[in-house]
Amino acid sequence: MGPPDPRLLDGSGISSDALRENHYWVRLDLPTGGDWSDFKSPLDICFDALIAVNKNELKLFKHTGSSRLVEVELPEPIADILDITGVVDTDGREYVAVHQIHPDHRGGHYSLEDRQGKLVLWFDFAAGVDQPPDSISVTYTVTEGVSANGIAAGEINELYESHPGIESVENVIPTTGAVPARTEAQIITEVASRLRNRDRALSFPELVNWTLTFDPRIINAECSNGVERGPRGVRRCIVVRVNIEPDRFHCEDEVNLLRKRLTSFLKSRSPVNTQFQVEILRP
Repeated sequence: MGPPDPRLLDGSGISSDALRENHYWVRLDLPTGGDWSDFKSPLDICFDALIAVNKNELKLFKHTGSSRLVEVELPEPIADILDITGVVDTDGREYVAVHQIHPDHRGGHYSLEDRQGKLVLWFDFAAGVDQPPDSISVTYTVTEGVSANGIAAGEINELYESHPGIESVENVIPTTGAVPARTEAQIITEVASRLRNRDRALSFPELVNWTLTFDPRIINAECSNGVERGPRGVRRCIVVRVNIEPDRFHCEDEVNLLRKRLTSFLKSRSPVNTQFQVEILRP
């Protein structure tokens, strides 16, 4: 009992003041080889931990009834909906939101409406000469948001889908760190960026706007030109410095995950071969 040895926390970014009296972080550097189970049993140490993503994919099926104007209302509250991942009809035709249309798109489109806290998709087939499709399937992802915080240890013990080599899972600590789905301000910023540049960021201010839509824990961001060492030598890159709310991140692994996800997100919203170096800053 008592304060931990400061040497245990070197390089971890963890303050000893933030630790409770009977909980410590300990780093163990083990040699390669050997039987982990012999080391795990007497000390109750768990290996191969991973970060769980609070997200679930759902699908809604809607018959059109040959109507020229079709509405599809998602039953979940709009605050719990993360994204619409796919919309397709019985003929295999894909649909995108009107603000996501690009010149190469050959499918249909839909418009969105916020109706008393529910998200409604509108499909207008009045302009076409063909008959409306028999049905439309909407695939979307939802999250429990902050309601998923505080689930007791051992309560999460089922895999959403099977993975080779993983027989079972169990949360060893209560769940923490969940954040709400995107706020209204983030959605407005994202839609405005898509409408101006057809889903691609072409300047530093546009990259900053995209960054601010990615996670509500991001306070602000700035971009500058930079260089980095790649697999084949030095190359140009865009340095993105992000200020976060440190109290809403519970460990360094969560910060590193944000860095990787944000890098991938920005690459998908930029011209081909654009390289990014994301730096996470704490005020």
